Amino acid sequence: MEQEGRKIGRSVFLFGVAIVLIVASCAGGDRGARSATPEACTEFRVGYDMTVTDFGVDAEARPAFAAFAQAVGDYVAVSTKTLEDVTAACRGIALDLGAREDDRGLRGRTGEEASYAWCNLAVRKLQRELTSTLQPAGRLTYAFSPATCAVDEPYVARCEAACSTDAGCEEEREEKRVLVRCKPAQTSGICRATCTGACLGSPVAPSLCEGACDGRCEGTCAGDCVGMCGATPQYAGGKCKGTCNGVCRGACSGRCAGRCQLAKTSSGKCDGPCEGGCSVPLEAPRCDADLEPPSCAIRPGCEASCKASGQARASCSAPAVAIGAKDDFEGALPILAEMRSLETNLSVLFSVARARGPLLEAEARAAYEAGEGIAGSAPAQSPKAKACARAVLAAGEQSLQNVHVAVQASKSVLSALPLED
Repeated sequence: MEQEGRKIGRSVFLFGVAIVLIVASCAGGDRGARSATPEACTEFRVGYDMTVTDFGVDAEARPAFAAFAQAVGDYVAVSTKTLEDVTAACRGIALDLGAREDDRGLRGRTGEEASYAWCNLAVRKLQRELTSTLQPAGRLTYAFSPATCAVDEPYVARCEAACSTDAGCEEEREEKRVLVRCKPAQTSGICRATCTGACLGSPVAPSLCEGACDGRCEGTCAGDCVGMCGATPQYAGGKCKGTCNGVCRGACSGRCAGRCQLAKTSSGKCDGPCEGGCSVPLEAPRCDADLEPPSCAIRPGCEASCKASGQARASCSAPAVAIGAKDDFEGALPILAEMRSLETNLSVLFSVARARGPLLEAEARAAYEAGEGIAGSAPAQSPKAKACARAVLAAGEQSLQNVHVAVQASKSVLSALPLED
C-alpha cells in the first residue's frame, strides 16, 4: 500500500503542481484576473455556477462545455472533501491507538501524501496493538449502513435543459419531477400511512424498525446478537430474545441506525424517510440513485456531465458502523470498549471504500471520458477556449486522483482489521 501510494504520488507530482497553478490562477478573483495573461482561464472557478459561462467556445458547443466544466468543478470540491475526510479518519484511528502527531512518517506530508501517511500509520497501529489482543476473542463482525444520498434533481434538470437540442421540448421541462424519472425502489420520502419498503435511519436519527436492520439495532433482537443480549454475554450461534447492544443478525424491533427492511408482518410505521413503497403518495420525494435518462434529446456528453454533478451535489445522511465480537464476547469487552471510539472514523472509511467512494469514482470517470471529446475540440476555437480546456481537463484528472487515493487508502485500513461480514 505504502509503495503504491509513493509511486502514484511521484507520478502525479509535477502534474499536480501544474494543476495547483492553473486552478489558483482561475480562482484568484480580481487580483488573479489582473495578473493573468490573455491565455489564462479566469472563468473556471471551483465553487461557482459556471453553467452559463462563456469559455471562449462557440455558441453551439458552449452548453456541453459548460456542463463538463461544472461537473469537474463539482468533483474537485467533493473529491477534495472526501480525501480530507479519509485523512482525518485515519488520523483519528492512529491517535486513538497511541500514535503521535510528530511521527517521522508524517513530516512534510500534505494532500495525497498526508492521507497515505496517516492511513499507513493507522494500519501499523491496528496490526501491532489490536490483532494480538483480539486473538482470544476471535474475529470481529460488523454491520455497515451506507449513507443514503439524494441526487440534486433540480440541478440535473437545469443542466439538461441548458443542453437540450429541442427548444420546443416543454414536456421534458415538465417531467423533471423525481417520481417520473426515479425507479420506485429507489425513491424515498415522507410516508404518512404504511411504508411497504425500507425505513431509513441514521446514527443521529435512528428510525422505527420492525425488520432487518443493517446498522446498530436499538431494541429487541429476535436472532443472533453479536454483542450483549440483556445483561448476559451472548456467544456466536446463540439466540437473543432481549435487548441487543451490538449487531443484530435477525429481526430488530425498536430503532435502527441505518436501513431497516420492514418485514411483511410489520405495522409499516416509519418515522424516517420511507424507500421503496408507501400506501399513499410520498411527500417530498427524492431519488437515492441516478435519474433515468431524459426523453428529450440533449447534446452529446451532457448527460454524463449533468448526472455526475447531480451525484457530486447529492445530500447524504451519515454512514454508520456497528462492531461486535463473533466468538468470545466476554474476552473482547476491553478491546471493544476501545473500538467504540473508532466507529465514527471507521464509518467514513467503509463508506469511501465500499459505497460512496466507488460510485463517485465511476461517475467522475464517465463524465471525464465523455468530456474529453468536448474539451478536445475547444482549443481550435480561441486562445481562451484552449486555456480553459487545459484547466478543466487538468482539474478533472486531479479530482479522479483524489477519489482514487481516498478509496485505496480506506481499503488499506479495513484490510488490517480482523472483520467478517
